[in-house]
Amino acid sequence: MTLPDAARSPEAARSPDVVASPEAATATAAPTASSAFASRALAARDRYDAVLARALAHGAERDVLADAVREVAQAAEPLADRLAAEAFAATCDALVDVTARLAAARRWRTGGPERAAVLEVVPRLTGWLATAPAVTVAAVVDGARAVGGGPGSHGDLTAWSRRVVDAAHASAPDPITEDGTNATGTTGTTAARTVDLVRGAVLVAAWRSGLVRYRDAALDAARRLPEHVARAALSLVTTDEPAWAETVGGPDLVTVLDRHAADPWWWPGLGDTDGAAPTVLLRGVHGPAHVLGRFGGFRGFGGPWLSPAVVVGADARHPGLRWLLLAPDGAGTVDWTLVADVHGAFVARAPHAEETVAHLDPGDMFCAGGGAPAPVRAEDLADLSGSASVDSPSGRLMLLSRTGSYDVLLVRWTR
Repeated sequence: MTLPDAARSPEAARSPDVVASPEAATATAAPTASSAFASRALAARDRYDAVLARALAHGAERDVLADAVREVAQAAEPLADRLAAEAFAATCDALVDVTARLAAARRWRTGGPERAAVLEVVPRLTGWLATAPAVTVAAVVDGARAVGGGPGSHGDLTAWSRRVVDAAHASAPDPITEDGTNATGTTGTTAARTVDLVRGAVLVAAWRSGLVRYRDAALDAARRLPEHVARAALSLVTTDEPAWAETVGGPDLVTVLDRHAADPWWWPGLGDTDGAAPTVLLRGVHGPAHVLGRFGGFRGFGGPWLSPAVVVGADARHPGLRWLLLAPDGAGTVDWTLVADVHGAFVARAPHAEETVAHLDPGDMFCAGGGAPAPVRAEDLADLSGSASVDSPSGRLMLLSRTGSYDVLLVRWTR
């Protein structure tokens, strides 16, 4: 395959080996042959033709690929005025590479997270593209797939995109002094530091937008990022917020991260919302328990289970974060792990989970605070099939399964 007409000169467009049809070549959306992207395409014609031919060989549809290149050309064109010539050329190369890969994998489609990242997010990351274009394009596209529909869990793609853009805008390069350090005291070239920054910020934003499976790595990455970049990726404001500033000693990033690491269901602005949350009454527990989330669901509707799951324990090594469940599946019973924090959750099969889970005494689950249990009430949940509970700094957490529901409930109450 060779370049679409719109990305080549008029003389080249008349060549019989052009892929796109004459009608597509004259589409009003196509960039002109004199565009900056077209100039780069002509300069790297052999390279681009090889990339597109390889995509065709790996299953890309010819028309889809040609249209994708035109869309990328339009999205990249404004960058010519914002980037140095070398950075713009490298950005175009990276965009063509990733677009060809997505087309070959049949993942370049309207509404797809990766296409949206290429066309809508990458062009807004000029600060990163100026020094690390290839890494920026690859990290953002891969992040979009993970957040927007990759295996394991789904996050909030819109919020993630906003956080990534905010982090990039907060990433103005620090001047490097004569001894090779920047304002934060770290060493390395601007490009090398940008690579680490981009990958860290994309990861942190992904966790903050719902991908709890990245939680540990994201907490570590957030500590290594410049504070203003980490705050942007986490959507943490830089001004005082009285609602939580007194509790954590002020809006200090390290304090926030430390507190959340100890309590996965606390976060500034999100940790004090129990008053607005729905409540349930649990047998033996004094006062209402606030519902923090519902997880699971019937497999036919996109959930993990063919039959209602039963909660059997909590992971003692990760209190409040990991829970063990069992669910009938065909001829047998399958172990499952629920991993959830204040930002997101996912459910996965756990064939060896029984070795790492603490099964709790039912008497401990229902006798909060020692003392006498609450009297039986008509409103108490009476169809529980399993439960497990743990203490957390913000209250006691309990995961509940019910005989008539494919969802499990996570609740919290204050002792």
